[in-house]
Amino acid sequence: MEDRIVIKNEGGERIVGILHRAPTDSFTALDGVTRRPLGLICHGSVGHKNYLFQPTLARSLPFDTFRFDFRGNDESDGEPRFANVMSDYQDIVAVCAHFERTYQIYALIGHSRGAWTCLRYAALHDRRIPHVINISGRFVMDDVKRKNGDPVKSLLDAQGWYEWKYVSNRKNYTMTVTREQIEELAKWDNSAALQMAPTTSVMTVYGLKDQIVPLYNAAVWANGLPTHTLKLIPEGDHNFKGRYKELCDVINEYFSPAGVQDRVRRFGSVRRVAVDRWINVKGVKNVRDLGGWSILSSNGRRTAHIRPRMVFRGGELGSVAPEGVKTLLALRVKALFDLRSDQEIASMPPRAIPGVCRIHTPVFKDMDYSPEMLAIRWQHYFNGPEGFAKAYQAIYTKGTQAYITIFRYILDHPEDNIMVHCTAGKDRTGVFGMLLLGLCGVDDAVICEEYFSTTQGYYVEQAKIQEIMRFLNKTEQQVKEFLGSPYDAMRHTLGLFRQDYHSFASYFEHQLGFTPNEIRQLKDILIVDTGHQAQDDAVHRLVREREAKL
Repeated sequence: MEDRIVIKNEGGERIVGILHRAPTDSFTALDGVTRRPLGLICHGSVGHKNYLFQPTLARSLPFDTFRFDFRGNDESDGEPRFANVMSDYQDIVAVCAHFERTYQIYALIGHSRGAWTCLRYAALHDRRIPHVINISGRFVMDDVKRKNGDPVKSLLDAQGWYEWKYVSNRKNYTMTVTREQIEELAKWDNSAALQMAPTTSVMTVYGLKDQIVPLYNAAVWANGLPTHTLKLIPEGDHNFKGRYKELCDVINEYFSPAGVQDRVRRFGSVRRVAVDRWINVKGVKNVRDLGGWSILSSNGRRTAHIRPRMVFRGGELGSVAPEGVKTLLALRVKALFDLRSDQEIASMPPRAIPGVCRIHTPVFKDMDYSPEMLAIRWQHYFNGPEGFAKAYQAIYTKGTQAYITIFRYILDHPEDNIMVHCTAGKDRTGVFGMLLLGLCGVDDAVICEEYFSTTQGYYVEQAKIQEIMRFLNKTEQQVKEFLGSPYDAMRHTLGLFRQDYHSFASYFEHQLGFTPNEIRQLKDILIVDTGHQAQDDAVHRLVREREAKL
């Protein structure tokens, strides 16, 4: 099913596109989906929404797609312009803002020039974009000057401009291209895309017979992006003419369960140290290792990571099975930090584990569990991501003694492995995870992704959901959102946290009472620096080698 949609950009110009709706159950197996997913398909220079392979691709994907005309192209308002890349970027901003009300922006798919803006948006915009597909997108821009033939060069030398006559969607166009516009486009900087968060997965697809964008550009993307897949189609040209099905098959394979598993296997050494994130502690929900996430070291390179197999997080251990106890002992856990209140412990008593010290560090020691107080306290969680952030603000401002105890223990017992838990391992434990990762310098996107992982590790039985619905007079969807761990909740929390304290170091010093020297010691304990060279070196080397040949 397809519908024509018109969206206004920031200048009031109409952006016209086609929304293709996939079968309603086709996206249920996609990774990281919390709402109905949407992919944006962005055309290249002087293209349009039905250009080349775009309609075929839209109809083949397992999720809804919106393919549209950038301003100045086909049905959309505006005049065509040679160096209109930033305007294209603003059009993506407008389209995403329009659809975010009802969709999760799941993928940005761009061809040629459309790929530049997709990559830039995913890297710089304050939103989680799980996937970007870069089809024939260049990195090094100076070739846009050299590809002009002798007749064009003569006109530019003589008069400073030339007329570009082209056909788009069976209509004839004439665009005036000036020397200044060519220089402007040649100076477009794609390096911002290399700041892509490692939680965004990028696939680059190139044809080996591409005569427009040199193949070395694919190498730059592959070496520069932290989570990247490169696919080369031997008989493909820049536009994949005659190879539409092959291109669509490659992209669909990427989004398939097998493609997801392949990326999980390969990216352990890029996004984190290759350790198992999830740990099966029988009888305990949501147990995982907080270690392994990569960070920038002091030399500005991504050669450091959080020490693995030292700090674990999870849910309450009252129902831990004997096999689960063996797992905790095998992990050499020496201390369990219980963040629950006295009332929670009374209703779900912990199980003693020989050789493991249990330390009760309640965030809220005497939490009132009367129905009236529960309804008041939980109300924040029904106000979307901003409400979650307000609830978490109360945790990190009022629960400081709990976090002081844990981090002081790490400082005093640097050789001990520990586990921190509350009831679900979601909120109070989630704030602890934020504090640890944030202090060590882990990317915000990774902190949000780590928190979001609870969506996979924590579940509530349907009977309990029904009970909460009756108790709070909420719908099933509202309760499920309340029990969830939305990515944007942690994103808003990080924003609020920095408004309150500016930095994690400031919070640890002024709110938790650690000295600057103790903060340095904590980071020394929690961070491992391997000293390996970062992939950025390979990117800059390729660019320098290319420039030396010009």
